[in-house]
Amino acid sequence: MLPLSITSVAFVAANCGALEIVGIVAASAKYGLPALHFYWIGAIPAMVFLALFMLPVYRHSRALTVPDFLRIRYNDATHILSASCLAAMMALIAGIGLYAISSVVHLFFGLSFFRLTLLTSGFVLCYVVSGGLRATIYNEVLQFILTIVGLAPLMVKVLRDFHGIGELRKGLPYGMNHIWSPLPLMRQETATFDITGVVLGLGLVLSFGY
Repeated sequence: MLPLSITSVAFVAANCGALEIVGIVAASAKYGLPALHFYWIGAIPAMVFLALFMLPVYRHSRALTVPDFLRIRYNDATHILSASCLAAMMALIAGIGLYAISSVVHLFFGLSFFRLTLLTSGFVLCYVVSGGLRATIYNEVLQFILTIVGLAPLMVKVLRDFHGIGELRKGLPYGMNHIWSPLPLMRQETATFDITGVVLGLGLVLSFGY
């Protein structure tokens, strides 16, 4: 059994990786602070629903995974279909992760992109096969620590250059210093986001799909 603190940090780390951080920063630079809605409204409502309503159902059925629950609730064919869809999705996500890390290392050190991809995937395969879920969870924790250590100096430099958060917000263009301020109630030609689309589209559709 792993400690609760380790599994909790690993759960947070799995949702705060480099892809999320870089992607959110890039989207915020392009669309402004409303892009941050994709992170909290696009994930948290369904996670709260899962914790309050679905986890008791999983615990009662003694299912360990969502495909396992579908097998118990329906049949083996549904179980296989769900597991296959999940495996395909995870393969695509893993491919994006490998592409990202190989691109960064290739940019900094000029090594062969193809060799970096093989090396990275081989390294991940080794620790997963040797350590299983425990190794994966501790790897998530290590990544989270490295992410915080890497971002902390950048945060300190930005706050020092702008003399605090207050001055930083004053320097932002209008509509970028408040997450709701530039959003109309309904879609307009001049607005990229709207309140109705954010609340319903992200809070219901994207969040529960996530």
